[in-house]
Amino acid sequence: MIGTSKINSHIGLILVVVIGILVAPSNVGTTDITLNLEPDTVWDDLVLVAGDSLSVFESPLKLDTKEKIMVVVTAYSSSIWETWGCPYTTASNSRVRDGVVANNMLPFGTKIRFPELFGEKVFVVEDRMHYRKGDYHFDIWFPSRSEALQFGVKQTIVEIVQ
Repeated sequence: MIGTSKINSHIGLILVVVIGILVAPSNVGTTDITLNLEPDTVWDDLVLVAGDSLSVFESPLKLDTKEKIMVVVTAYSSSIWETWGCPYTTASNSRVRDGVVANNMLPFGTKIRFPELFGEKVFVVEDRMHYRKGDYHFDIWFPSRSEALQFGVKQTIVEIVQ
């Protein structure tokens, strides 16, 4: 995983190049631009300037928590007896992979975290469970049945980030 300071330095370098290209007038020699690119700097928004217009893009590094809910978390794998239909396709018609969770309350594509269990790792709701599980139950996909069984059942807080 790439560290935050490494990502910030890459973003800073890209911005220096983009700003240098977009801001420097074509009929003047050079333009000096100075940016503070300390490793601990976190950029909340990226601004690109083109002509007389400004465009602001939210940084992918910024994930604000919208809501915290106490939930039950279990695990599942791509076993035929644990899934409905094709065991490798989610209810949102995507392929199962690390970071996929099933839930009946949140819309597909919702980004969540389980900070007590997985720290800052972000999961995406892309699957559903049987209706009897209710809204406050999350099922995390694991590559093997043994890993899913080893995870067991846990009660924790889920953070809805997007």
